[in-house]
Amino acid sequence: MIGSIRGTLLAYDKDPDKLLIEAGDIGYWVYVTPKDLAAAISSHSGSSSSDEQPAGLFYYTEQIVREDAVALYGFQSQLEHQSFTILISISGIGPQMALAVLSTFSPSELQTVLLDEDIDSLCLVPGIGPKRARQLLAVLKDRFAISDLGFTAPTQLSSTRAEVRAALSELGYSTEEIHQALSEVSDQISDDASTETVLKAALTAIAQ
Repeated sequence: MIGSIRGTLLAYDKDPDKLLIEAGDIGYWVYVTPKDLAAAISSHSGSSSSDEQPAGLFYYTEQIVREDAVALYGFQSQLEHQSFTILISISGIGPQMALAVLSTFSPSELQTVLLDEDIDSLCLVPGIGPKRARQLLAVLKDRFAISDLGFTAPTQLSSTRAEVRAALSELGYSTEEIHQALSEVSDQISDDASTETVLKAALTAIAQ
């Protein structure tokens, strides 16, 4: 089982997103999120001088062995890796769907979506519609709740965010705009913040 990889970028592909990483004179294809692909390409292009060695890459990996293939999936943090393993343990979520979830949400954002039972935001993941989101919500919430990822109990802020989402939706903002705004202000809002306070902060974030 390959648990991590450190090496240099030889090539990449965007369909699906994967990197060819040379480690110990062997090249490994590693599937990553679009964000990590862009970061790796940027790091590699930033050291294009002939006198400069290509920047090294490091990923925690999950090796998945099937009858017809062996694939490596890479993550820049252990939290992302742990979240991935939880996601693929759920019936109906394969590796590519799990990567799509982590491409849409960071682990902390995903936990917030689950705590808030935010079906609309879960539908932002390509391939997940309202019916599928409802089916996955309870299972995901239970799996993350019993994990060691620091999942916290619901707070007043969970219901406050739900009220703010409803208010922003009535104002005509899309689910994606609402999710982005609440993500941007989450670190600035205390657990006992009022709906009015969170709404004002979210509207300010949208306006920027």
